[in-house]
Amino acid sequence: MTQTLLLFFIQAKKETLDIKARRLGIAEDEYEHLTAALSGMHSASSTSSRTYIIITYAIFSFFILQSLKRLCDLVSVIPHSMHT
Repeated sequence: MTQTLLLFFIQAKKETLDIKARRLGIAEDEYEHLTAALSGMHSASSTSSRTYIIITYAIFSFFILQSLKRLCDLVSVIPHSMHT
């Protein structure tokens, strides 16, 4: 009985770790996408208005910071969950 509970607990931990690893991959992809979009803004055509570029840059910067925060949160949780 104890061995069955232990195996169940280990399987649940593996599944939790797998989910967090997938979420980390999604956050990394989101960060890369936003970074690429932001760098593309630097090469915007000269017909774009400066105000539009500044506002869009600020919005993308906000989303990149949000992605980095989620990424840091996930990275800090994954090693901890492997030891508990």
